[in-house]
Amino acid sequence: MNHTARISPLAAITLVLLMVFHSSTLYSQSSVAVKLAAYIDELQRDKDLLGASLSFKVVDLASGAKIASYRSDTRLIPASIQKLLTTGAGFIVLGKQHTFNTLLASSGTVSDSVFTGKIYLVGGGDPCFGSESFERTVPDSVFTRFAHALKRKGINKIHGKIIPVAAGLASERAHPSWEWEDIGAYYGAGVSSLNFCENSFDITLKASDMLPENLSISGNFPFDLSLTSSLIPVHRDSSCTAAVYSSPTCSTVYYLEGEVPSSGKEYKLSAALRNPEAESAFCFARFLENHGFSGGFTASEPIFVEPKEQLTEIFTEISPEYSDIALKTNVYSNNIYADAIFKAVSKSLTGESTYEKSARALASVFKSLGLDVDKIRITDGSGLSRRNLMTADFMCDYLRAITQVIPDFENYIPYPGGEGTLKNFMLGHRARSRIRLKSGSMNGVLNYAGYIKNKQGKTLCFTVMVNNFTCKTAVIRKKIEQIVEIVAENSLSN
Repeated sequence: MNHTARISPLAAITLVLLMVFHSSTLYSQSSVAVKLAAYIDELQRDKDLLGASLSFKVVDLASGAKIASYRSDTRLIPASIQKLLTTGAGFIVLGKQHTFNTLLASSGTVSDSVFTGKIYLVGGGDPCFGSESFERTVPDSVFTRFAHALKRKGINKIHGKIIPVAAGLASERAHPSWEWEDIGAYYGAGVSSLNFCENSFDITLKASDMLPENLSISGNFPFDLSLTSSLIPVHRDSSCTAAVYSSPTCSTVYYLEGEVPSSGKEYKLSAALRNPEAESAFCFARFLENHGFSGGFTASEPIFVEPKEQLTEIFTEISPEYSDIALKTNVYSNNIYADAIFKAVSKSLTGESTYEKSARALASVFKSLGLDVDKIRITDGSGLSRRNLMTADFMCDYLRAITQVIPDFENYIPYPGGEGTLKNFMLGHRARSRIRLKSGSMNGVLNYAGYIKNKQGKTLCFTVMVNNFTCKTAVIRKKIEQIVEIVAENSLSN
């Protein structure tokens, strides 16, 4: 009679971790793999992960040897670790010193310091135009340079229109798969050929008591805003659940829903700016009026085709270099920047920039690196879509491959305790200074990917993904921090 041997769950997990890798004896019984196996066995019995999907992988950057993995071939939603793919492709296709341009141009005549005709703001896909992320890109700085350029042309008065032009990229903004609760928020605004103020604006809420009429709503609103509120003041000790909703097909109508505590405290919502092109022209016109330009000029609605007139360049606004934009993209998980890069890569490679074409363009970049793109599904550049899919296998392969062409890629990834999304990650852990990770989160999703230098000085490619959990994100984050600590503090030998 045949007898089937029984093994414990811990032993089974250990076998998965130790046998699926290269046969190199250096790693076959490593301290890190054994301790990870024990911790994964513990997580298998964790009620917070009941029904959730967990996947991770650790790879030696130099040799490619697999240190440990668990269900690393499972396709999961990547959320914002998708930005590592997007920014890496940008480095390869656009280059570190690439800049985006916004053109101030004219069609008309100048006589006795009076310009008669049309002034154009021609977008070139710059995600930083009017952005507060860089000192020199804030609206006043940009418009001051524009005003000085007009004066150098002998223009002190303007008779005509200021026309925004957004013809350089596909006119689609939000991807159809983005969720309704996301597209009204600043991070779901989508991108244009002529972006402005990161395509967002702020709404300030304040309730001093529980009477709806005493709830104040203020902000530096777009010029054409129509705002409808059904906000409810609630007890002062409650949480603020206010949210803003808008449609990408209607640029003027916004809705506010939810509850605002009656504590007298101000709460800020950052909303999607649906018509950044028109807003840029309106704000520029207002700036000129406030700085001595007269003549009766107005801002017009945007056009999405190249002007038929022969344009005369007045000034070209140049963005920060791509390397600086990529760093901001990953450190602050900036969706507008990521999707602008996503489309710029496609525009450079194919001349087209729809989300569909851009996804194919990125896939072609990864194929050129020798990566298996069947392990991923690319939908956007930011990771906002739940249609994006990725395996930990692919991400670790990518993290190795990108360093072959961009050796300092890890310098464009956040580190715990620094600025941005990892500021409070792994508080009190000794290994913080040896970690570079990009986070990715949305409802029921928390992922991290990047590089970890262990205590032996070995750099490891690391990816961990948790999807479909129902507990608080902070609970999952603590469990992931423990995985990171094990990888960082244990050796690759016995």
